[in-house]
Amino acid sequence: MLIFALLFVAIFGFASEPTPKLASWLSDARVLSGGSEEVRKNAIQRLKAMPKLESSLHSELEGKNRFLALDVISALKLKNFLDDLLRLAERDESGFFYNAIDSMIDSTNRERITTVYRSRVTDREQPWGSRVALYDSLARLNSILSPGVVEQSLQDPTPEIRAAALHYLRYSLLHWQNEDYLPMLELVLKKGSNKLKIQALFLISELSPAYKRRASAYLSSCRSDSNSEVRYYCLQCLQLQK
Repeated sequence: MLIFALLFVAIFGFASEPTPKLASWLSDARVLSGGSEEVRKNAIQRLKAMPKLESSLHSELEGKNRFLALDVISALKLKNFLDDLLRLAERDESGFFYNAIDSMIDSTNRERITTVYRSRVTDREQPWGSRVALYDSLARLNSILSPGVVEQSLQDPTPEIRAAALHYLRYSLLHWQNEDYLPMLELVLKKGSNKLKIQALFLISELSPAYKRRASAYLSSCRSDSNSEVRYYCLQCLQLQK
């Protein structure tokens, strides 16, 4: 009887083992961002061939392996996860869910995703990490926000939000040549933190000659700033105008 019992376990026990093992997709997920291009390519092929992979990823999206699950969703561009990602992104503090969503944007969903991003970027109920990611995404999507929206974020209580808004402002001035954003540099130089003022001064040094001339009028407030480093970079910008 013992022999028959062992044969039963050998035949039916191993046959009933669940596939794929959780560890198998995790192993491939870990090399998606750190391995060579060849290693990454092979991992993607194995992931695509795994049965029931999507159910494993769904179960991990709110678990400890959620960031690895997001890497797999991004690499495989699994667009049927979009609704779940948009829902979970609302309370995600890291911003990584938005990075995964960005990877699956195309002509069929671009307008929908951009609309969601624009509505959330100024929502103070959103975690600041997500709002920072949203500003970066909206810049890369060439989505033009109203100057009032950016101005509001430049005065946000959270320093990371202010920095993200200034990054968006830089993108709009250097890549879109949108002069409607130019006066916001004066706001930063008058009311911003010392760090933000210095970043704004670096931005002025990058502007086109025509925009530099217009921005020179904003430098009067920083010439006598109480911070010596701000005064130094302000004078450097004035020298560039000559």
